[in-house]
Amino acid sequence: MFPTTQSSSKLNGILFIILIVGMFIYSIPSIFKFSETETDNWSLFMDGKLLRKYETFYDKQFFAREPSVKLWADIRYLVFNEGTSGVILGKDAWLFTNQEYLVVNDLSAQLDKQYQQIKEIDEQLKQRGQKLIILPIPMKVDIEHNHTSREPKAVVLNLYDAFIEQLNEAGIASVDIRPSFQQQQNDAVFIRNDTHWTPEGASLAAKQIAQQYPKLKHDTLFNTNKVSEKEHKGDLMNYMQFHLSIARQNYQPVNLPIFETTQTNQEISDNALFGDEKYPIALVGTSYSKMDDWNFVGFVKQELQTDILSHALEANGPFEAMAEFLKQPDFNDPTIHTVIWEFPVRTLLVQSFRNNKKGTENQVKHF
Repeated sequence: MFPTTQSSSKLNGILFIILIVGMFIYSIPSIFKFSETETDNWSLFMDGKLLRKYETFYDKQFFAREPSVKLWADIRYLVFNEGTSGVILGKDAWLFTNQEYLVVNDLSAQLDKQYQQIKEIDEQLKQRGQKLIILPIPMKVDIEHNHTSREPKAVVLNLYDAFIEQLNEAGIASVDIRPSFQQQQNDAVFIRNDTHWTPEGASLAAKQIAQQYPKLKHDTLFNTNKVSEKEHKGDLMNYMQFHLSIARQNYQPVNLPIFETTQTNQEISDNALFGDEKYPIALVGTSYSKMDDWNFVGFVKQELQTDILSHALEANGPFEAMAEFLKQPDFNDPTIHTVIWEFPVRTLLVQSFRNNKKGTENQVKHF
């Protein structure tokens, strides 16, 4: 017994030493590579950040990282029917962002802070002679509730109406598109594998702006046509780390129609030629407005029959976009009488979570 135990222990010790030496040799190139990218090593070393940065760098470079992540993702899917961080699996291959399930304990207090911020923005725009109209975009789990596999909390499903109510009490104009989204039967208003709306959803929202605020309409005609179609992977697919070959559902790209809006009988004016064209309406928003795939800006032009000034940011949220809009002198233009603020309602949940938690740099951004 004892000789066998001693032999086994000796063998284990040798294997352990070989493993340590091998990992050390493997790590040497990454140390040199890491040092080439860092310029302020001493200050980072003194406050402990250098080691954490190297750990992150090494983890991304480690040869076994990707297979290990894939294996764990496969296990989570097969055993628990879960996706990886950032995505919630629904029915019929529908995907939802986990942002629409984030509810902090002090949500009410966090929402009040954001409502106050919106009131201050409205006041700033009033001082510039600009009317604010907020376009709240309902959450995907709300509109596509039949496709969810996990029931969101009641406060999530009621947040849209609560937001509209807060805006009404504050005397801030809004466009209520939720009823029309809920009544839509033929075409989906959200993309199955993405956080964003479909072109049909974007078009429907633009129609509601024109219907609810007919005084915004002008007399410049725009025409929208379908110009192509493409396979759309969807931003939520980026967080599907398990092998799709083991999937019980068909998580394939969707066919997305691409639309283009042009001015009918377009004539180039002197102002447009020299970059001095004036816009009566500005659209401030997120990737729902920024990304050409949805053609939201084009649909708004067509429905309001006027060219518009668009200022939208991806992956930063509506507050950041509005802060930039208010900061830039070019947008403080007396000819802009109305500012439409495209505002995803899930932002209220995400911002509350970020305000409540520290170290949320790993949270998924879908704005």
